[in-house]
Amino acid sequence: MPIRQFIHVVGFEVPAASRGDGQSRDTLIVMLDKAPNEEWCAAFMKSVAELGPALLHEPPQLLGLEIRLLPKRAMTRALASDIRRFVDKINRQVFLKEGAGPPRLLL
Repeated sequence: MPIRQFIHVVGFEVPAASRGDGQSRDTLIVMLDKAPNEEWCAAFMKSVAELGPALLHEPPQLLGLEIRLLPKRAMTRALASDIRRFVDKINRQVFLKEGAGPPRLLL
């Protein structure tokens, strides 16, 4: 998978209201720059357990250009970073699975 085909998080659609107890029951939408291919979706769904019950009420849904999550905590920079790292991890898994090896730096 060429690097330009990686999936990138371009933003979040955060629920307007959150409950005062720090827990959310509203869907958080993670917006992607392009729709993932079947291989990326399969890797995502296989690894989604790593997000775990400590972070999510239920498994995320991958729909076109969106990942829909039901987080257990309010949206914070830490949660956004966790989600971005997870998407980047899936990119690396798919990239390395295709046998391309790690990206080389051109000097």
